[in-house]
Amino acid sequence: MKLILLDIEGTTTSIDFVAKVLFPYSYQRLEDFVKKNIKNPLFEKNFSSLKDKVKKENLSKTSIENNIIDYLKKLIDQDIKDSDLKVIQGFIWEEGYISGELKGHIYPDVPSKLSEWVSKNIQLGIYSSGSIKAQKLLFKYSEYNDLDKHFSYNFDLQMGSKKDVSSYIKISHELNILPEEITFISDSSDEVNSANKANFKTYLIQRNPDKENKKLGQIESFKDLPF
Repeated sequence: MKLILLDIEGTTTSIDFVAKVLFPYSYQRLEDFVKKNIKNPLFEKNFSSLKDKVKKENLSKTSIENNIIDYLKKLIDQDIKDSDLKVIQGFIWEEGYISGELKGHIYPDVPSKLSEWVSKNIQLGIYSSGSIKAQKLLFKYSEYNDLDKHFSYNFDLQMGSKKDVSSYIKISHELNILPEEITFISDSSDEVNSANKANFKTYLIQRNPDKENKKLGQIESFKDLPF
């Protein structure tokens, strides 16, 4: 085994942290962020893209600025994955992490395993629907201090859907590591099945399992892993 590839939500981190802490935090600060940065050259590409999307929505407000704010809030409310929203959220969260308002939640069985694997010269990577910036922030400013230092690779949806077999094949090719030398751990059976079809070794983790419907090979904690 050369690489362990980890999902985040439900695997290393509580889904509630993302849904009940990170999303509300960005939601509350969206309006202020848009008003301050709509003319910022750093976000020109994102706001240009958002303006095009808003036009298709036929929103009634006269101000394009307000339409963008409403559109972004709708995306969060409906849990729609959007690349421009993820960029903006990443910068909002960065301010929160740096200020100390946010601390990335990590399950207590995770940090020691990360250290152990790195000590065995196993490379670590993340494959998450969250942007690479958001991934790195969560681990860098975690409740256990900087855990981002353990990771060599980060992948997001630019690599493709986590439910597509081709995404895992692309990761293998990009890293020049044989699929059978990569182990993928996720709480999503769809993701695990796709990675398995790409010849990755896989583990399905269920932090709060239904004992009666426990699946073969399912684990409840990183402590259950045989490596």
